[in-house]
Amino acid sequence: MGRKRNQGKARKAAKAKAKQEAEERDNQAIDERRQPPTAQLHQVQSGNMKCKHGTDSFESDISTSSQFARAFYKAFCEASSGNGRPLMACLLLAENATMDEFADVWNDSAKM
Repeated sequence: MGRKRNQGKARKAAKAKAKQEAEERDNQAIDERRQPPTAQLHQVQSGNMKCKHGTDSFESDISTSSQFARAFYKAFCEASSGNGRPLMACLLLAENATMDEFADVWNDSAKM
């Protein structure tokens, strides 16, 4: 009986240790989120922290996303400007207008 009891205690201790480590990781993640955005950006730029989207090129992704959003918005506004087209038709025209230039954005939802 002593062997089973010792195994049970070891298993219980391992579970407690794993739970404590998980709580420490959660607390660290919460602390990182509480930092002001400027501090987070500084850490990303200095290479101490990886961008939350999983990419290293933080600034280039922002500029590509911004360019995409502007191009899509411009195409949508041109398609819907006073001609009575249905909303879906305007969205499809905007999609078609940006599909070639921003294919990488359309194919990767993380870049949107």
